[in-house]
Amino acid sequence: MANNLLAVYSYTAAMRAVSLCFFAFLLCVSFSGEDKIKWKADRPLSWKDFKGKHETNTGLHAFTYTEIALKMLDHESPDSLLFEVICTFDKTKSSVLKGKETDSLLKHEQGHFDLGEIYTRLIRKKISETVFKSATISQQLNTIYKACFDQYVKEQDKYDLETDHSMNGASQGLWNIAIQRRLKELEKFGHTAVSAGVKK
Repeated sequence: MANNLLAVYSYTAAMRAVSLCFFAFLLCVSFSGEDKIKWKADRPLSWKDFKGKHETNTGLHAFTYTEIALKMLDHESPDSLLFEVICTFDKTKSSVLKGKETDSLLKHEQGHFDLGEIYTRLIRKKISETVFKSATISQQLNTIYKACFDQYVKEQDKYDLETDHSMNGASQGLWNIAIQRRLKELEKFGHTAVSAGVKK
């Protein structure tokens, strides 16, 4: 069955490189595959997941590439919409410098992925609180996404700065606690599907 992809936002956390794409109703797009890991609380990252070629000229030890993607699901109700919002980790675009595969660095990279899930849940929350107009669904979604994504990028940079890419153990510990607390606070929006009202 064809699905409607509305937007894909991707952030290469360790590289601080951002790509933002907006797609209006493209068909036959899959969120899954062997090269992508959907965020799950019981499926933490391992170094085996970092399969991309590492760029040694960046001075960094690891790259984590995450995407936050949205698609519209088939839904027969005339007064509501159903979406799926998913945070994924791309194995082929994530990498680690050989010899630097420490537990502390892996925990740091997991934090980047977890931050992606936090903002995925915030997007679901904002969608659930929105009443869409049938003529401006794409525009309204883009506004929600851009606001969340801009904040997401800033927080990813702040995370790297304050933890010094995992080298500041005390700060990393505080971030670990804060990330888990925020995931818990947004647990209500942990399901990938989210509905919203719509009117003409």
